Amino acid sequence: MCCQISFVVCVLAYFVYSATVPFEKIGEVQAIQAPFFELPCMRIGGTCAKAFACPTGTRVGRKGLCPDQQELGIECCRPNRVARPLDQTQQERKSERKPANPGKTEGENKCITRNGVCIPTIGECPPSMQIEGTSDCRPEEICCIYNQ
Repeated sequence: MCCQISFVVCVLAYFVYSATVPFEKIGEVQAIQAPFFELPCMRIGGTCAKAFACPTGTRVGRKGLCPDQQELGIECCRPNRVARPLDQTQQERKSERKPANPGKTEGENKCITRNGVCIPTIGECPPSMQIEGTSDCRPEEICCIYNQ
């Protein structure tokens, strides 16, 4: 009886999983489609990943940076800064300190630090390449991802 219940649970889990994960038929073998890099996302230093897999605060606010995979729920994630492992004493010291200026620093919200350049709003910058909320662009300008 226990084996039959386990078998039924496994079969149900397989069907639920296969209904939520996109498959591509290659001959007789099925392969899971993994997210792949796309140029608009790479230009801003990001990687394409499932939206729910982006760590908190790393999902880029602009949709469409992974256009070929957008319909699969893939979005562009970009780490704010590189995380480095801390030893135990550094972790203890860090927890004792209080931040002098909580929140974003002035440099973090500039267009240039986000790999962009301020251009006139009438310029040719596609919506998927625009970065909103930067502090150094004038009102008649938008921040556009710099295309080298």
